[in-house]
Amino acid sequence: MENFRVTREQILKYNMQDEFPEVFKLETHKWYIVSHPSMQDAIVFLQEEGMPSTFGFNHEGEWTEIYSNEHLHSKYRNDIVRPATSDELKKALIDEATRRGVWDRPMVSAVSNNTSTDGTYCESFDYINNVLWSRYGRVFDNGEWATALELTTEERLERIEKHLGLWNQ
Repeated sequence: MENFRVTREQILKYNMQDEFPEVFKLETHKWYIVSHPSMQDAIVFLQEEGMPSTFGFNHEGEWTEIYSNEHLHSKYRNDIVRPATSDELKKALIDEATRRGVWDRPMVSAVSNNTSTDGTYCESFDYINNVLWSRYGRVFDNGEWATALELTTEERLERIEKHLGLWNQ
């Protein structure tokens, strides 16, 4: 007998739920790639059933907090191709943080509202707990974003001088 390989995408495309039920089970509180024909992939966070909406990147690559969580559990279920990888999600979050002006620069941290201007944190991404840190603090935390911190001209000059090694405390 000849062996064949069937991919997850093929199983979903042909709705082979009876033959491969494990492929159709989704874990909540995880990020997934959602595909639709003729659109770019969305990256969304799947919440438990009963939550009307969730957050993530829509099919235009824009951040949204109104992606239909209910539809992910029902009519869009077969469009969920696979879990998003940590690298895919980290890149998308950093790109969005850069667009918002909160990546690797002074900001008001997500959730805690702490202000950070010194860049003493370590850049990291925690896929399990859904948190992204830059050198300036918590940029993203479970759907909440940091906000940009506007510096005065004096503070900007001081930072430039520090960077160039011209500033003495």
